[in-house]
Amino acid sequence: MSESLGSDAVTTTTADTTGARTAVFAAENEAANIGDDVADAVLTRAIAGEPSWMQHSDGHRSELPTGRWMGGTWSTPQDRAFDEVILDACSGPTLDLGCGPGRFTAALTRFGTQAVGMDTCAAAVAMTRARGGCAVESDVLGPLPAAGRWSTVLLADGNVGIGGNLSLMLEQVADALEVGGRAVIEVDAPGTGHHYHRRRWHTDTIIGPWFPWVSVDADSLAAHAPAVRLQFTDHLSVGARHLVFATRH
Repeated sequence: MSESLGSDAVTTTTADTTGARTAVFAAENEAANIGDDVADAVLTRAIAGEPSWMQHSDGHRSELPTGRWMGGTWSTPQDRAFDEVILDACSGPTLDLGCGPGRFTAALTRFGTQAVGMDTCAAAVAMTRARGGCAVESDVLGPLPAAGRWSTVLLADGNVGIGGNLSLMLEQVADALEVGGRAVIEVDAPGTGHHYHRRRWHTDTIIGPWFPWVSVDADSLAAHAPAVRLQFTDHLSVGARHLVFATRH
């Protein structure tokens, strides 16, 4: 597999490496220039400590897992143990799709692994860069940097569900990977199947737009993988969270 993609892989450079809390303040400064971008505003306020929720189209809501997204001391011991498993699974140049505040992208960079995060949220990209990671503000279902040249593609935190189109997302994964490269994908609990729904983020003062999502377990993902040049290879559970691995052929 590739050892390095070279400097042409992306055109974005990293910012300072002053840590997660500095990253929050950097994101707040950038968010001030975002205007009416609701997702950026909600994420920034959530990480600053304002109560924030994920509203689901079936009527229930849950707290935004901002501690998990930030990682490190922001997260629980169980989440940190799961993150360690993911980091160990990322070998060679890694593309982190839906990187959020960049806990994986930044950690891999610190470990000397070439990593690039992608996210549509400008505040998340700003946080990733401030933590020392490289990130691009772009739709993960759009054009990919260095397509076909990544050793690992990571979809943590259920991000395989972005866009509500599982087949399209898996096509993106296959397009990003080099032949023999591996996808590391977090999925839902076994037996939960594959279903489409909508979500939105909100605080007490801001309500975001609905966006499509798909939830999928390991069996459902394995059923879709062969059609998009991916071969399901393994399934791993760590506590109450679950990973699947698929190889590009």
